Amino acid sequence: MRLLLALALAAALSTAPAAAQPPQPEGGGAPPHDPHSYSRPEEVRVEHLALDLDVDFVRKQLTGTATLRLQNRAGAKTVVLDTHGLDIRGVTRQPGGGEAAFTLGKPDPILGRPIEIQIAPDTTSVTVSYSSAPDLRNASCGAAPAVAPATARRPVTRR
Repeated sequence: MRLLLALALAAALSTAPAAAQPPQPEGGGAPPHDPHSYSRPEEVRVEHLALDLDVDFVRKQLTGTATLRLQNRAGAKTVVLDTHGLDIRGVTRQPGGGEAAFTLGKPDPILGRPIEIQIAPDTTSVTVSYSSAPDLRNASCGAAPAVAPATARRPVTRR
């Protein structure tokens, strides 16, 4: 499940709804930078995340899409997300459904690597198609998530 979090969690947590954000500095300045993320929520904020994933337990691999609804008040031309152990197959943007150009940054053993996606000022969402690296030790399908959801019905156990 950590793999699932690799793309989505950093973006979702660093761009949580305004009510969950720390107080803004006086004068309406930018929120403090998160040193554990490549994202830049002061430019583009993720408002919602929809996941559509297939799980291959034998290969310990996730394949699917993550659709992120964006808030681009600054009119930014790129959105930066965090990835770790992911094979990015493509990105589309809405409106229009066209392919979005993207670049992957230099990998870091702790932070993973950034993905910088080209967007237009009117882009409302991006859909990232990806798969996880098979049998990635720190992000395999067989590993317990770093944080179990409060709504879990069964306990999460490690193998």
